[in-house]
Amino acid sequence: MSRLICIVPFCRRTRSADREPRYSEWCCPEHWRHVPQRLKLLRRRAHRYGRRRLDDMLWVRCKRAAIEAAGGIR
Repeated sequence: MSRLICIVPFCRRTRSADREPRYSEWCCPEHWRHVPQRLKLLRRRAHRYGRRRLDDMLWVRCKRAAIEAAGGIR
């Protein structure tokens, strides 16, 4: 049984990797709430319609927003 660590540096939250084996990264709810709603909506739509490349690009932007918010940059 392996664990996924939150993508934000120094965050100690984890979750089981067995629940979603296709994911290798995860953002905890505490940091995910700092991602702008519009960005989350765009990513959800891209994921739903099977736009893999767009979904991956938006995930990178979501990660950046969560990490910047946690670091106090935004």
